[in-house]
Amino acid sequence: LSLLGAIGKRRLACALQCGTDGSPTELLKTLVTIQTSYAEAERLAVETGEPRYYPGLNADQAAALRLLAGDLEDAARAATEASLAAIQAELGPDFRPTDFWSRIAPSDLALTRWLFDVASGRENEVTAATVAESYKAVMNTHASERERESVVSNLEVLKLATTHITIKENGATKKAKTGIAAILKAIAL
Repeated sequence: LSLLGAIGKRRLACALQCGTDGSPTELLKTLVTIQTSYAEAERLAVETGEPRYYPGLNADQAAALRLLAGDLEDAARAATEASLAAIQAELGPDFRPTDFWSRIAPSDLALTRWLFDVASGRENEVTAATVAESYKAVMNTHASERERESVVSNLEVLKLATTHITIKENGATKKAKTGIAAILKAIAL
């Protein structure tokens, strides 16, 4: 199921980068598919005792984009809040990263939490600058070229999506776009 979400995410990236992104409604449908696939993968990870942070954070990022566009229903919003809290607990003091992807997970959580809070209109101690510093700390010491490209690619898709999925721009959308752009600039090596 994570693979289905990843395929949807790759299709979204290709459509956004090639300019064949369709209407905002079509993009929102794609985000629903991405979110649903990753959320189901997160549920299965929990059931089988596997880490939930990878599929959960991907689902939660799609939810944040939907929230920015005004397309996230209350139940999905509550589920996203619960997922973020559970991932925060999973990545707590007893968490021991074993590879790049587990070392970058706290940065991904900070990004996702920040994006969701921006979309919700909430201020938080996590800012785009703290997210950028978190990514830089890991990427400057532990990242291969492929790993760096993966992180940058995800941020590029988020930036493009904030530009294309919103029917009318608001302060949260503008803050998300400029924040993601600042994170990308800060981690560009």
